[in-house]
Amino acid sequence: MEASIRHSPDRRDPGDRREDRRGGGGDRRDHRGAPAVTSRPRHSQSLGSDHAVTSRGGGHMGGGGGYHNHSNRHHDPQYHSAPPPMGTSRQQHHIPPSHHQHHRGGGGGGGTSGGGGGGPPPYSAPMPTNSQHRHRHSHTHYNGESASDHGGSGIRWGERTVDMFDIVRQIGEGTYGCVYLATEKKTADRVALKQLKLDNEKEGFPITAIREIKILKTKKHRNIVNLKEIVSSPANLENPAIKGSIYMVFEYMDHDLTGLMKQLSNQNRHLPLSVTKGLVKQLLCGLEYCHKQNILHRDIKGSNLLINSRGELKIADFGLARSKSSEDDQKLTNRVITLWYRPPELFLGATVYGTEVDMWSVGCMLAELINGGKPILAGKTDTEQIDKIFHLCGQPREPLDGAEPSPLDWKGVSLLPQWPTIRRDPNSKSRIVKYLEGQKDMTQEAINLIVSLLTLDPKKRPKAKEAFQHNFFYYEEPNPLLPEGIAEFFKDFEPSHEWETKNREKEKRKAGVPLGGYPPVGADLKRQRYVAPPPGRR
Repeated sequence: MEASIRHSPDRRDPGDRREDRRGGGGDRRDHRGAPAVTSRPRHSQSLGSDHAVTSRGGGHMGGGGGYHNHSNRHHDPQYHSAPPPMGTSRQQHHIPPSHHQHHRGGGGGGGTSGGGGGGPPPYSAPMPTNSQHRHRHSHTHYNGESASDHGGSGIRWGERTVDMFDIVRQIGEGTYGCVYLATEKKTADRVALKQLKLDNEKEGFPITAIREIKILKTKKHRNIVNLKEIVSSPANLENPAIKGSIYMVFEYMDHDLTGLMKQLSNQNRHLPLSVTKGLVKQLLCGLEYCHKQNILHRDIKGSNLLINSRGELKIADFGLARSKSSEDDQKLTNRVITLWYRPPELFLGATVYGTEVDMWSVGCMLAELINGGKPILAGKTDTEQIDKIFHLCGQPREPLDGAEPSPLDWKGVSLLPQWPTIRRDPNSKSRIVKYLEGQKDMTQEAINLIVSLLTLDPKKRPKAKEAFQHNFFYYEEPNPLLPEGIAEFFKDFEPSHEWETKNREKEKRKAGVPLGGYPPVGADLKRQRYVAPPPGRR
């Protein structure tokens, strides 16, 4: 099957330029196309929530809060996560019972300093009986909102210079500049300094940095990176060639998910399913917080998911994020989200979209983690990527009058700008369930969740809260690990940022040291990325 896609020049749509001047629904069906079973009204469970915008590449930034095992002696209600009792409240995405189901065990993760915490008490679900919820002591409810969400900012703005810190080493690099591990001289706290390049910015301060700062200065959540302050290095008056720099100061996070998965791959090990569940629950908690505040992240991928020594996962890199409500028909650019995690509607030219674009990325990440770190959709070009999506998930079509519902049904797909360029395949079918069944640690509920997240029609994808409440996390072994269990699993890992990991591998190759794991499926730096448009095309 061939798909030829003609993209307009890499620029933002007119409506996308208005972003800084201010400020998906639909029926759901299972992977067979039948209406999803909703046996009860949903709980109004909140996982956390405001404006977010994300920048390119593997960001290194922190976010706040601490986790506690709700089964400890303190019984802190904030971390008590009784899921909706059986027969009471969760949107479910079913697959036929003939699909196999097997269960495997798991482990834990990561490291950094500092963070968010506090906020109003979370929703407390009714306690299920033991027969209703056998594993209740393994689950955590994340709310994580900070008091700063409700007004004010504790961030210092340019009050200090970068001389207040000792640079330890470089840990990242991108189009924005470099990221350094540093220690604050006064407190010895470890931080990450994100340097912002100003040399090539004809308009002054980078727009992606403005968006990121605008969001992170007031939003605090245990699963969102924590921006501590902004510092500067003054220009050298005697040497004009030495220009000043601006640094965003984040709490230090020891790992990103891409770096950790690469270490596991080199050791020929898989991430235990219990660790995967614990990490993805935290990701969904952070995303629900963003989406509740009408923030689209628009670049969910492994290198933007940071993990610290306490096993806390935090979403980073908000330079591409946008503020947009579900009722807002403002046009946005479709040249966002790293290629492997980009949903089909963006390839087809959609400019009006919502939080569902992030949920597609979550589905790709979940499948990748269970698949041993191997991306489920690893194309090299836009055309190859949409071909891979259509090969795995089927080619979409307008619903047929009188026909049985199909997972290929997508009302309105024929109205998207790039639809006329797609060569139709009348025999197209979805292969995703068969593919997922062949993966080592895949379970029935994992298949259910991934299939629902990778639904072609964006209106049928579950919201972050619905995905958080999925049976995959509550009624199937193994149980999700709490952050402290994740920390225990990753305690012996080297600091694992994507940039550092790649550099270490280069050095080992030069020294003739063999590397294990999967053959490379394409370095992240070679993936197609969003490139900031020229001035006047924001």
